[in-house]
Amino acid sequence: MARNGNGLAYPINEVKKVASKYLRLEDDKLIDVIFAAHLANWFDADPLWLIIIAPPSSAKTELLRGFEGGSDFFFLSTVTPATFISGKAPTKKTPNPSLLPKMNDKTVIFKDFTTILSMRPDHQKEVLAQMREAYDGHVVKGFGNEAGVVEWRGKIGFIAACTGVYDRHYGVIGAMGDRFLLYRSNFEDPEEIAETAQKNVGAERIMRADIRKAFSRFLAQFKDIDMSNPVKDKTIDAQIRSLACFCAVARCAVARDGYSKDIEYDPMPEGPARLVKQLTQIGLGLAMVAGKPGIDLEVYETIKKIGRDLVSSMRISTLRYLYDQRTFESGAEWETTTEIAAGINKPTNTTLRMLEDLMIVGALRRQRQGGFEKTPYLWQLRDDFLRFVTRAEVFEDSI
Repeated sequence: MARNGNGLAYPINEVKKVASKYLRLEDDKLIDVIFAAHLANWFDADPLWLIIIAPPSSAKTELLRGFEGGSDFFFLSTVTPATFISGKAPTKKTPNPSLLPKMNDKTVIFKDFTTILSMRPDHQKEVLAQMREAYDGHVVKGFGNEAGVVEWRGKIGFIAACTGVYDRHYGVIGAMGDRFLLYRSNFEDPEEIAETAQKNVGAERIMRADIRKAFSRFLAQFKDIDMSNPVKDKTIDAQIRSLACFCAVARCAVARDGYSKDIEYDPMPEGPARLVKQLTQIGLGLAMVAGKPGIDLEVYETIKKIGRDLVSSMRISTLRYLYDQRTFESGAEWETTTEIAAGINKPTNTTLRMLEDLMIVGALRRQRQGGFEKTPYLWQLRDDFLRFVTRAEVFEDSI
């Protein structure tokens, strides 16, 4: 296959040119990430699942529609507890009424993950449990009719779009074993987005056709590309390991009573094994998208953003603030709850609960100001947690 200096005959920047004709994107790296998430599922590894978190009407749906018509994709509009595995009896016309076999070896595109988060709690838990099993590649469900026991084995990819309401359900998803990588995108100039959308009125069909054509042309280049032996960088590999350790602690869910807000039990942060594999996989996918033989510093910057995005926006703002203030266990600096609340521009009571959560998962330490019982709390980043932050350069922008 003919290649240019960037490694691909039709590089990602050409796709972005087409998309930018119709869509106002504050962060066009989102296009790299959704392609990378799909390509990462071609590896002989566990599946990679991605959720894009962005405000409503921020172009995420239009970008996902760019995959329409591709044989490697399965578009899903709604989900119920019976979506993946059906209890309907097989017939000659429909020998397998369940959807999972039809999704096998494809990337499922779900344009509105918010619908799952707005379900009744019992349905939501059942759907998320089925998705967890589907991620793990094996689903078994028994029915009390002629369908009997329905079993599926296979592999599916998953890319979904969601709004910031995702963080409201952070504890529910985290407590069930989060299988998702997250990429957060925002917009800073709503007037420009509105102007761009206004220009597209009446041209939506042409816009979608052009974007689909660009997406299809870009993906067609990868059928014969082998990434089974990528170029390795020991320094970057070590940074990804530290980033996974940071994410495992920082995103750990803390269960609180719905009424009293008391912490119900000591949470245990997950091990970093799945995270380090996921972050490496998305990195290799990003390298493919960029036409590179392996993960370099530029690719690592995007991996690092994905790692930060796994942590709720309020937690990451708090950790960044404490890091920027150099409020470390090994130093003499402390910050009060009120100072931190002012620094991240959040209410004091909300900030206090968040600081307590970060303390109980092992990211922070606290003491009373002056050592007296009713004086304000003081907070620092723990040195063992800070080690992951500094090694992964979580809050440093090197590119």
